[in-house]
Amino acid sequence: MTVERRIRITAWILILFALGTAALLFWSSRLVENGIRGTESASQVVRSAFMLTVLMEQHLVQGDKRTLRQWDMQREALGQTLNEMNSESVDRALLTDLKNKYQAVNSLSPQFERIISNGNDYQNEDRKVRELLIGLMLLRLEKLVNAASDLSRTTYILTLNRRHIVQEIIVAIAVSMVVVILINIYLIRQSVVQPLKELSAGAERIGAGNFDYVAETKRDDEVGKLAQAFNAMIGHLQERTAALRKARDELEIKVEERTAELRSANEILGHEIEDRKRAEQSLTVERKRLYDILETMPVMVCLLTADYHVSFANRSFREKFGEDNGRHCFDYCFGLKEPCEFCESYNVLTTGKPHHWEVRSPDGSIIDSYDFPFTDTDGSPLILEIDIDVTEQRRAQEMVTAERQRLYDVLETLPVYVCLLDANYHMPFANRYFRETFGESLGRQCHEFLFNRTEPCETCETYTVMKTRAPHHWYWTGPNGRDYDIYDFPFMDTDGSFLILEMGIDITERNQAENALKQTFADLTRSNQDLHQFAYVASHDLQEPLRNIAGCLQLLEKKYKNKLDAEADQYIYYAIDSASRMKTLIQDLLAYSRIATRGKPLTQINCEHILYRVMTNLSSTIAEAGAVITHDPLPTISGDDTQLSQVFQNLIQNAIKFRRDEPPQIHVSAVKDNNEWTFSVRDNGIGMEPRHLDRIFVIFQRLHKRSHYEGTGMGLAIVKKVVERHGGRVWVESEPGVGTTFYFTIPEKGLQI
Repeated sequence: MTVERRIRITAWILILFALGTAALLFWSSRLVENGIRGTESASQVVRSAFMLTVLMEQHLVQGDKRTLRQWDMQREALGQTLNEMNSESVDRALLTDLKNKYQAVNSLSPQFERIISNGNDYQNEDRKVRELLIGLMLLRLEKLVNAASDLSRTTYILTLNRRHIVQEIIVAIAVSMVVVILINIYLIRQSVVQPLKELSAGAERIGAGNFDYVAETKRDDEVGKLAQAFNAMIGHLQERTAALRKARDELEIKVEERTAELRSANEILGHEIEDRKRAEQSLTVERKRLYDILETMPVMVCLLTADYHVSFANRSFREKFGEDNGRHCFDYCFGLKEPCEFCESYNVLTTGKPHHWEVRSPDGSIIDSYDFPFTDTDGSPLILEIDIDVTEQRRAQEMVTAERQRLYDVLETLPVYVCLLDANYHMPFANRYFRETFGESLGRQCHEFLFNRTEPCETCETYTVMKTRAPHHWYWTGPNGRDYDIYDFPFMDTDGSFLILEMGIDITERNQAENALKQTFADLTRSNQDLHQFAYVASHDLQEPLRNIAGCLQLLEKKYKNKLDAEADQYIYYAIDSASRMKTLIQDLLAYSRIATRGKPLTQINCEHILYRVMTNLSSTIAEAGAVITHDPLPTISGDDTQLSQVFQNLIQNAIKFRRDEPPQIHVSAVKDNNEWTFSVRDNGIGMEPRHLDRIFVIFQRLHKRSHYEGTGMGLAIVKKVVERHGGRVWVESEPGVGTTFYFTIPEKGLQI
């Protein structure tokens, strides 16, 4: 039997097994599916029968007609389920018994529904019948539930048995299929694989040179035909091998003869090659070393040909100008179409001598160029150019020069004298102020050209720095009679020698001003004492007679009012009013003088609390004028709470006093600016002309007649002095008919003047 026929038979056997297995699986799946459907139907019957029992008991307890309707619907659903059940999927006898028990329940249902729907309105005999009928229905329902349970349990067991049978059949088919496959594998191995292995082993022997191998040719299948062809191929190989061996022997003889000749020539050539290799390696190493040196040099190196090309450029040159890509040097270095007119590199080709020159590249850098004549290996002339970028060096030199000139200009323009003194009392440098003040030293020692002395001055403290090597400060009266504040510092010169840097400040005017200030301070001290004395007199001696005058005039008015003529009454009124105003003026002046002398130490105060206190003090005035006072959040600052309360009160009183016909609108705010707070009090009053703004802070200065607005003209003067005592300032902005805004500042850290 041939291999092809065996494979066909094996394939048909596997196909038949597969078709049989598929049919059996289809039949078993339908059988199991019917069993599962029957189990589900039986379970549904059990649930329906149980629900009938539950609904009947619920209706008997509650007497609700809704449960009766549900009971009837559940009964009809149970009947429909029983009609749909297939006897093939369940036990036929149990199904028939279940249907009979359902018919028994169904036959009793009309009487049962009629009796239980009437409620409890029965006689004793009828009630017994009703109870008997209910008991009978419960008994039949219980039998129905039991029959349904038996059917469900039996159906489930039947389904499990069917599934076990199907599983056993599938296992048997699988085992049979495996046995058939193993038998076919064994037969194929014996008839195909084993002969092929023998042929493969024979091929390996032939490949190893053993042409005596002969394969068995007794089989009449494809393997036998392959063995016959294999034996024929071995015969041809044996013939060809014999011919090749003969030709090989003849060739070996000729090769041995030529090999001997070549061996001697090769030895001679090998010695020559070794010598050349050593020379080339030495040359390569030297070239590599030279190239690496040129590549790592921090200067630009290139070779220029006579036709303006670059035959070599090191890394620094390429990083500066880029790759030439076959272009002329004037093209890729400077972007020109013709040779550079300023180029001096090609002078060496004419003169044959090295040349040094300088050029500025397109990017503005300065190149210091060194050109040398050079001859190439083929004898052609070249230019070896070494370029150094000196841009930073030139810039540094220019910066140093500029800084030196700037420092020299600064020293020359300083309004103080600056000089350098060495250990030999010579002066290597002196600025213009020194030269204009004391003259040129002309190489003489300082004590010689300043004081015409042959020895150093005994009172000079400059050379104390030489001993201590530390800065020194002292005062000196020069030969011109002026006073100088002297500062001496140790200084190291560029050559390492020790010098003294001296700076002198002319303090003659300052000393004179200090003396004048001391005299002025003494005068102010005396004036302040006189002012304190005046305040004491004003508070005691001046007010006492004024009180007596006012008291006498009031008694005179009380006793003789309406007894003299009208003119005498008016004179008495004027005298009393003048005395009252004089008292107010003296009290305001006394308060003004006590701002600096009776003030409290500065403490942390909340400005909102101060504003509320002022509004409480002025509550009657605010209510009478109908004023509206608003404010932004106010800060906590360092100040005198009593005096700052006086500031807010005077400004708010002025805003209410100088109002228009409409109610006053007053707003208080504060803004922090750097290290101080700027307060503002804005109103919508009558305003002021700009020409009067500087007068309002002067004592006793009034802009309106006393008959129009009361007051002594001291309120804003007190505000100004209080603010100045706190280290601040006060000013005003106003527009007639629009309103006025007063501003004052208080330092954040509470500076007290």
